[in-house]
Amino acid sequence: TGFTGGGQVGYNFMVIPKWFIGVEGDINCLGINHSFMEWNNNDTFALKTDWYSTLRARVGSTTGPAFLYVTGGAAFVNVRDTLTQGTFGRSVSKTASGWAFGGGLETALDARWSARLESLYMNAGNEETSGLAGIRTEFKNRFQIIRAGLNYSFGGGADHWLPQSK
Repeated sequence: TGFTGGGQVGYNFMVIPKWFIGVEGDINCLGINHSFMEWNNNDTFALKTDWYSTLRARVGSTTGPAFLYVTGGAAFVNVRDTLTQGTFGRSVSKTASGWAFGGGLETALDARWSARLESLYMNAGNEETSGLAGIRTEFKNRFQIIRAGLNYSFGGGADHWLPQSK
Protein backbone atom coordinates (compact mmCIF):
# COMPACT_ATOMS: atom_id res chain seq x y z
CA THR A 1 0.00 0.00 0.00
CA GLY A 2 1.05 3.59 -0.52
CA PHE A 3 -0.09 7.05 -1.47
CA THR A 4 -0.53 8.27 -5.02
CA GLY A 5 -1.30 11.70 -6.39
CA GLY A 6 -0.57 13.58 -9.59
CA GLY A 7 -1.94 15.19 -12.71
CA GLN A 8 -3.32 14.25 -16.10
CA VAL A 9 -4.07 15.69 -19.51
CA GLY A 10 -6.32 14.22 -22.15
CA TYR A 11 -8.74 14.70 -24.97
CA ASN A 12 -12.08 12.99 -25.66
CA PHE A 13 -14.43 13.30 -28.58
CA MET A 14 -17.81 11.84 -29.49
CA VAL A 15 -17.69 9.39 -32.40
CA ILE A 16 -21.42 8.62 -32.48
CA PRO A 17 -24.14 9.80 -30.12
CA LYS A 18 -23.41 8.61 -26.57
CA TRP A 19 -20.05 6.99 -27.49
CA PHE A 20 -16.64 8.56 -26.82
CA ILE A 21 -13.02 7.77 -27.52
CA GLY A 22 -10.04 9.61 -26.14
CA VAL A 23 -6.42 9.62 -25.13
CA GLU A 24 -5.00 10.41 -21.70
CA GLY A 25 -1.55 10.81 -20.16
CA ASP A 26 -0.66 11.18 -16.51
CA ILE A 27 2.29 11.41 -14.14
CA ASN A 28 1.91 10.62 -10.46
CA CYS A 29 3.77 10.17 -7.22
CA LEU A 30 3.65 6.55 -6.03
CA GLY A 31 4.90 6.32 -2.46
CA ILE A 32 5.45 2.62 -1.84
CA ASN A 33 8.31 1.54 0.43
CA HIS A 34 7.73 -2.00 1.67
CA SER A 35 9.94 -4.87 2.78
CA PHE A 36 9.24 -8.49 3.70
CA MET A 37 11.50 -10.89 5.61
CA GLU A 38 11.11 -14.63 5.11
CA TRP A 39 10.26 -16.42 8.36
CA ASN A 40 12.89 -19.15 8.04
CA ASN A 41 16.06 -17.15 7.31
CA ASN A 42 17.53 -13.70 6.92
CA ASP A 43 16.34 -13.01 3.36
CA THR A 44 14.65 -9.63 3.02
CA PHE A 45 12.79 -8.54 -0.11
CA ALA A 46 12.06 -4.83 -0.58
CA LEU A 47 10.21 -2.66 -3.10
CA LYS A 48 10.37 1.12 -3.34
CA THR A 49 8.59 3.27 -5.92
CA ASP A 50 8.69 7.02 -6.45
CA TRP A 51 6.50 7.72 -9.48
CA TYR A 52 4.50 6.21 -12.31
CA SER A 53 3.16 7.48 -15.62
CA THR A 54 0.72 6.10 -18.17
CA LEU A 55 -0.32 6.88 -21.73
CA ARG A 56 -3.70 5.30 -22.43
CA ALA A 57 -6.69 5.22 -24.76
CA ARG A 58 -10.21 5.54 -23.32
CA VAL A 59 -13.48 4.37 -24.81
CA GLY A 60 -16.88 4.60 -23.20
CA SER A 61 -20.47 5.62 -23.25
CA THR A 62 -22.49 8.36 -21.62
CA THR A 63 -25.54 7.81 -19.46
CA GLY A 64 -26.64 11.44 -19.15
CA PRO A 65 -24.12 13.32 -17.01
CA ALA A 66 -21.93 10.22 -16.44
CA PHE A 67 -19.26 8.73 -18.68
CA LEU A 68 -18.51 5.02 -18.13
CA TYR A 69 -15.23 3.93 -19.72
CA VAL A 70 -12.50 1.33 -20.08
CA THR A 71 -8.90 2.36 -20.57
CA GLY A 72 -5.63 0.72 -21.54
CA GLY A 73 -2.14 1.49 -22.76
CA ALA A 74 1.50 1.89 -21.72
CA ALA A 75 2.74 2.20 -18.13
CA PHE A 76 6.10 3.35 -16.73
CA VAL A 77 7.08 2.92 -13.07
CA ASN A 78 10.24 4.00 -11.24
CA VAL A 79 11.06 0.95 -9.06
CA ARG A 80 13.87 -0.27 -6.83
CA ASP A 81 13.79 -4.03 -6.11
CA THR A 82 16.17 -5.15 -3.35
CA LEU A 83 17.23 -8.58 -2.09
CA THR A 84 19.22 -8.68 1.17
CA GLN A 85 20.69 -11.92 2.56
CA GLY A 86 22.36 -11.24 5.92
CA THR A 87 24.94 -8.55 5.11
CA PHE A 88 24.88 -9.20 1.34
CA GLY A 89 22.50 -7.02 -0.64
CA ARG A 90 21.68 -6.48 -4.28
CA SER A 91 19.42 -3.71 -5.55
CA VAL A 92 18.13 -2.91 -9.04
CA SER A 93 16.73 0.57 -9.73
CA LYS A 94 15.13 1.38 -13.05
CA THR A 95 12.17 2.83 -14.89
CA ALA A 96 10.22 -0.31 -15.67
CA SER A 97 7.80 -0.31 -18.59
CA GLY A 98 4.73 -2.39 -19.20
CA TRP A 99 1.00 -1.99 -19.63
CA ALA A 100 -2.02 -0.63 -17.79
CA PHE A 101 -5.69 -1.57 -17.99
CA GLY A 102 -8.70 -0.36 -16.05
CA GLY A 103 -11.99 1.45 -16.05
CA GLY A 104 -13.92 4.13 -14.33
CA LEU A 105 -16.75 6.56 -14.04
CA GLU A 106 -16.54 10.28 -14.74
CA THR A 107 -19.49 12.53 -14.05
CA ALA A 108 -20.13 16.16 -14.98
CA LEU A 109 -20.48 18.54 -12.06
CA ASP A 110 -21.18 21.56 -14.29
CA ALA A 111 -20.19 22.81 -17.76
CA ARG A 112 -16.42 22.76 -16.98
CA TRP A 113 -15.84 20.51 -13.95
CA SER A 114 -16.11 16.74 -13.65
CA ALA A 115 -15.26 14.17 -10.98
CA ARG A 116 -13.95 10.66 -11.57
CA LEU A 117 -13.31 7.37 -9.83
CA GLU A 118 -10.97 4.93 -11.57
CA SER A 119 -9.36 1.55 -10.99
CA LEU A 120 -6.10 0.87 -12.82
CA TYR A 121 -4.00 -2.31 -12.91
CA MET A 122 -0.38 -1.87 -14.00
CA ASN A 123 2.06 -4.63 -14.95
CA ALA A 124 5.58 -3.18 -15.10
CA GLY A 125 7.31 -6.47 -15.83
CA ASN A 126 9.62 -8.73 -13.81
CA GLU A 127 13.09 -8.23 -12.40
CA GLU A 128 15.39 -11.17 -11.67
CA THR A 129 18.34 -10.89 -9.32
CA SER A 130 20.88 -13.38 -7.94
CA GLY A 131 21.72 -13.66 -4.27
CA LEU A 132 24.22 -15.74 -2.32
CA ALA A 133 24.90 -19.27 -3.59
CA GLY A 134 23.35 -18.30 -6.94
CA ILE A 135 19.81 -18.18 -5.55
CA ARG A 136 17.67 -16.38 -8.12
CA THR A 137 14.80 -14.18 -7.05
CA GLU A 138 12.09 -12.78 -9.31
CA PHE A 139 10.29 -9.56 -8.44
CA LYS A 140 6.93 -9.12 -10.16
CA ASN A 141 6.22 -5.39 -10.38
CA ARG A 142 2.40 -5.31 -10.39
CA PHE A 143 0.31 -2.46 -9.00
CA GLN A 144 -3.43 -2.00 -8.40
CA ILE A 145 -4.36 1.67 -8.11
CA ILE A 146 -7.69 3.14 -7.08
CA ARG A 147 -7.86 6.88 -7.61
CA ALA A 148 -10.35 9.71 -7.47
CA GLY A 149 -9.93 12.95 -9.35
CA LEU A 150 -11.34 16.34 -10.15
CA ASN A 151 -11.00 17.54 -13.77
CA TYR A 152 -11.28 20.96 -15.36
CA SER A 153 -12.02 21.16 -19.09
CA PHE A 154 -10.26 23.94 -21.00
CA GLY A 155 -12.00 23.01 -24.26
CA GLY A 156 -15.63 22.13 -24.91
CA GLY A 157 -16.31 21.37 -21.27
CA ALA A 158 -18.18 18.52 -19.67
CA ASP A 159 -21.44 19.87 -21.11
CA HIS A 160 -20.72 18.12 -24.45
CA TRP A 161 -21.90 14.83 -22.96
CA LEU A 162 -24.77 16.26 -20.89
CA PRO A 163 -28.29 15.78 -22.33
CA GLN A 164 -29.08 18.63 -24.69
CA SER A 165 -32.37 20.57 -24.77
CA LYS A 166 -34.30 20.36 -28.02
